Amino acid sequence: MRRKLRLFFKNLWQTLFFIDGKALHSALVILLLGLDLFIFITIERGISDALIKAPPPYIRYPQSCIELFTKPLTYERIEFFFLPNGKLAAPLCQKAAKLIQAIKKDQSYAYFSTNYFQKKDELQRLQRSIDTQMQHYNNTLLEKIAKEESGRLAKQKQRFYKQLQRIALLKKELATWPKAIHIAVVKEKLLPLLAQSKKLIIKQKERYTFTYPFIYFYTMLKFLLPLFIVAFLLFYKTRNASTIKTKALHLLSAHLLFITALPAIFYTLILIYDIIPKKFLALVLHRLYEWGVLYLGYYFLIFVAATLIGYAIYHILKRAPIIERAKRIKSMRFAKRQALNNGKCLQCGMKVNYYQDNFCQGCGNRLLINCPHCKSKTAKIASYCRHCGKNIY
Repeated sequence: MRRKLRLFFKNLWQTLFFIDGKALHSALVILLLGLDLFIFITIERGISDALIKAPPPYIRYPQSCIELFTKPLTYERIEFFFLPNGKLAAPLCQKAAKLIQAIKKDQSYAYFSTNYFQKKDELQRLQRSIDTQMQHYNNTLLEKIAKEESGRLAKQKQRFYKQLQRIALLKKELATWPKAIHIAVVKEKLLPLLAQSKKLIIKQKERYTFTYPFIYFYTMLKFLLPLFIVAFLLFYKTRNASTIKTKALHLLSAHLLFITALPAIFYTLILIYDIIPKKFLALVLHRLYEWGVLYLGYYFLIFVAATLIGYAIYHILKRAPIIERAKRIKSMRFAKRQALNNGKCLQCGMKVNYYQDNFCQGCGNRLLINCPHCKSKTAKIASYCRHCGKNIY
């Protein structure tokens, strides 16, 4: 596998930066790298612009819209209803936004909502003032202030009690204040839509959230695929280039094809990640939780992890003898080269002459053999014949 990857990257490098087996000039390499960077940035920019038509779930179904349909209707939900991008929001959210705009313009609703928020703001301001005073004074000082009948502390006590009375009054008024759902214009326009579409919008959001990775990938592919096809056809048509013009086209198409393939691979990996771990696994665990056998999911995860690690161990153990044999061969070749350079017997290390001695005088090891090609005497431990230069083995 490692050898195949090394060969693949070697061929890729030769395709991108070699012509007729010769490396390109450094100036051309710099120009091509600059072109690659420009194409990559432009493609990413184009993909980003194309993906505007595939808004993420939080834009398609904003939290304010979901809460409007699924939670109790209050003045705050109507007043602070907001769509980050109205044109990209779901039709139900857009319809609710139009109704809310019409409701805010109604005089009866405007009167109640304005007074409601005024009282709410005053209540919060007074409550903050009380909290601040309570933080600044300890229990002893508060008891002392409570006993004072005149002077500066007495005035502070009166202001403190007035604030408490006002808070109690505001809370009472707000408790009896008509709720947003009691306003006639809200009853007539907004409540029917919320009642009819509560379950529908939840289903639509779940469906859109589940299918969004596919929508995202499809939108990206619509932009990227034509460019990839053009680059591939141009690369294929100019593969047997003979003229300088066609060779230049082949080189440019190779770079365009490579740079176009990078985001395609990246977004494909994102899609696979979204489908398998995030969607499929989450769905399986959810089902197991509903059935009350969630522990089976953990068994499955343990099984998958053990299988993957087991396969890796098996692969390593299987390749260990091959790697060891390759190391021995490499070591033997190095030992033979050293023995030949130093004029020593490979078996016993005694000084020998590989050009004259047929056998080692120390151990009787054979030193010379006949070349299978030219039949001349040559060293047995040499890789190539010293007379004809051909491989002995």
